[in-house]
Amino acid sequence: MECTIFYESWQMQCCGTEFKIGDVIEWIVCTSENFTPANINIDYFYEAHSNKWKTLFVLSGTISEIQLFYQKYIPSPNNKRFLIPSHQFIIENVENIDGWEENKNDMEFSGYIVKINNYSVRNAKKQDITYI
Repeated sequence: MECTIFYESWQMQCCGTEFKIGDVIEWIVCTSENFTPANINIDYFYEAHSNKWKTLFVLSGTISEIQLFYQKYIPSPNNKRFLIPSHQFIIENVENIDGWEENKNDMEFSGYIVKINNYSVRNAKKQDITYI
């Protein structure tokens, strides 16, 4: 049994910890986000900043794959000062991360696509959320 989590770069830079393939994790996740990067099938989104604990889950499992996700941003047609994601992206496989990945070419590092094996999910309880 495998699932895919998108872990945004800003979440990692704020309060995340390094991880690598083979690590056993327990992360707070949610299922609904406003975007899915490059239409990649994402099951959960890492969430370390929401205070809506009743809509969060605790996901445990083993990291089996890590990919860096880079995306190009372009000016919005409605407001040239506002950048929006384009359809151009790069995905790169890695063994481990430190949370401070550099941008690549003219693309911004957006986050991690993390595959989790042998996972379980349960509803979060208020005591699971340490940041509220």
